[in-house]
Amino acid sequence: MRFIHVVVSSVGFRDPESNPDRWALLDQLLALAGRRRAQLLVLPGGYLTAHDPPEMRRFIREVGRHVDRTGVAVIGGIDLDRPQTKRTRNEDAAVQNGLLPFYGFATGPLTVQQPRSHPWRQTSTTNRNAGFVADEDLPGAERVVVLRQTKVAVLICGELFSERARTAMSRLGVALAVDLGHSGMGNGLVPAMRRLALDGGCAVAHAQHVGSTTGGIHFVNSTGAQHSVALIANGLLRQGNLWAGWTMRDVGQSRLVKATPFPSNHDRIRAVR
Repeated sequence: MRFIHVVVSSVGFRDPESNPDRWALLDQLLALAGRRRAQLLVLPGGYLTAHDPPEMRRFIREVGRHVDRTGVAVIGGIDLDRPQTKRTRNEDAAVQNGLLPFYGFATGPLTVQQPRSHPWRQTSTTNRNAGFVADEDLPGAERVVVLRQTKVAVLICGELFSERARTAMSRLGVALAVDLGHSGMGNGLVPAMRRLALDGGCAVAHAQHVGSTTGGIHFVNSTGAQHSVALIANGLLRQGNLWAGWTMRDVGQSRLVKATPFPSNHDRIRAVR
């Protein structure tokens, strides 16, 4: 399966006023995916911001309508714009009560394995507060989608840093796991991706928001080998002040498509919001 995953600028991140530019950029990304004959587009967590759950579900349906024009499936994230999204909120309490306002979704020509669970609420933000999540609430089989007989698992941002979540995901027999990052994932990102890849025998792709174009777009293949690329390797798509870097992957191959190697870092795992 061929897919495109992107890193998006943090301009307008979690600001509903930025949604119009993000809808327009989505259309550019879908058109690109169509031209490149990709079957899937992976967006960051919080790519769109909704005021409440009904609007979030309306946005997901609207993404589906945009997808219908190209036939490219989309996996991405929507955050809710309410006080508990602010960094001043006690995120540990939100994790304990299952109230994080961050969601992942999938739409297009794919099958959600357990549709009643969709959209998926993020369960934890750091490797520390992941310990507050009950076993039955860990991301698992309900996060699997099937696209052209390829099984894909979805993690949302800091869930990747949860050893328990990675263990649950590693037992699902998927070919690809995608992490819908928000921002500030830190230098522990790639080691966590590699751990999931090795334990699960699957490729792992990551998307997030960043403040500059000097970073990379990160990917680890099913043998644990890192194949990140420079964010600007394929040029940038722009919509006003918003931009996105992109790269294309083939699941099950370590070969990159029009990509330039990007160095990795292996330091501590940071808190993620």
